Amino acid sequence: MQIYKFGGGSLIDHKAIEQAIKIVDNIHNEPTLIVISAFAKTTNALENILFLARNHMDFSNDLLNLKNFHEKIASYFFKNLNHPIFSDINQCFQQLEHALYNYKNWEYDIHYDATISYGEILSTTILHYIFDYFHIPNVLLDARDIIITDTQHRDAIVNWELTNKMIDEKVKPLLQSNNLFLTQGFIGRSIDGYVSTLGREGSDFSAAIFANCLDAKAVTIWKDVPGIFNANPKLFKNAVLLHHIDYKEAFTLAYYGATVLHPKTIKPLQNKKIKLFVKDFYNPTLDGTLIDDNTSDDEHISSLIIKNDQVLVSIAPKNLLFLNENDLSLIFYTFADLNIRINLMQLDAFNFYVCVNNDIVKLPILLNKLNESFNTDLTYNLSLVTITYYDKSDFDILNNSKIYIEQINDNIKQCLVDSINL
Repeated sequence: MQIYKFGGGSLIDHKAIEQAIKIVDNIHNEPTLIVISAFAKTTNALENILFLARNHMDFSNDLLNLKNFHEKIASYFFKNLNHPIFSDINQCFQQLEHALYNYKNWEYDIHYDATISYGEILSTTILHYIFDYFHIPNVLLDARDIIITDTQHRDAIVNWELTNKMIDEKVKPLLQSNNLFLTQGFIGRSIDGYVSTLGREGSDFSAAIFANCLDAKAVTIWKDVPGIFNANPKLFKNAVLLHHIDYKEAFTLAYYGATVLHPKTIKPLQNKKIKLFVKDFYNPTLDGTLIDDNTSDDEHISSLIIKNDQVLVSIAPKNLLFLNENDLSLIFYTFADLNIRINLMQLDAFNFYVCVNNDIVKLPILLNKLNESFNTDLTYNLSLVTITYYDKSDFDILNNSKIYIEQINDNIKQCLVDSINL
């Protein structure tokens, strides 16, 4: 058993789907489950539509454009507009529109999961029919009936016991008579029955979940780059391809923001020593990057990670005294209660500085809560730069940059600086 994952950055049009077909054609007879993301930029489009809907603004044109985009991909392969693929696409958009209009009073995170999840539902529905068109037998599995999570929407925690049970009941029996399976990345269902999502870019994690539960021999993530680099190859011409890294190094890169992998992907694979390949979608014969538990041949190559659209939250006591342990406890509780991850923090005599992602929904709520007890100030449009093995680094990106806060720990240097636009 092996797991493939096709990301939305690769599935951008009908030509990309034809390339995916070529890759699948070379699988031969090995049982394979393919995890699929939403098509290119669909998640971003749905997030914008959700924002309009919840703010009582017209989203009809945006929704129509998104529908046309999916129908255009389908119509390249199916000229007969009476084909069932079009009625299925139409039904998906009817359900999506219903969710947008009728769930506005729901808590934002629950409403988010109920609507954004349609990106993956649409992509797998379309690919299921296209695979059939190319005479590739496949079984479409609904991840909402398999991946069971807690109720922490937008960043749900997997219930491994129930998920294993669902895979034992709904997937493993099908392995006896089928070789190829398609399913959605990113999405699942909470224990109270609502659609849940695993965090932005969570399809990699979905692939790791299925791999762990099915005892797969390997996971291959197909990307629009030849593998994992020590810096973004689209921005840095001298970026180096990492042919092999161990699980710990991969987790470190993902944790600090390398977009090529979701941070939760590594642990389920490491627990069962499942190999992870990151390969070039358009050049599938290239080796790419291998991630496993072998550390003997690894070089310690410095890597550069840039997270843009960061916000610095400065927190100070209202009484002009220093922050004490009770203050810090309240601050951390407030962040945890809103499920806002702290990317970097620093404490001095009078202020507590926190770097977070720019979440336009949660940040205003955070400020309202913090301002009950503290004075706060925000600095927007910043970049968080992380350099691993910084003592060996020749990256000069921090030269002449204003550094707001910084931290050096375990040969990793992090600096929050003015926005880096390369």
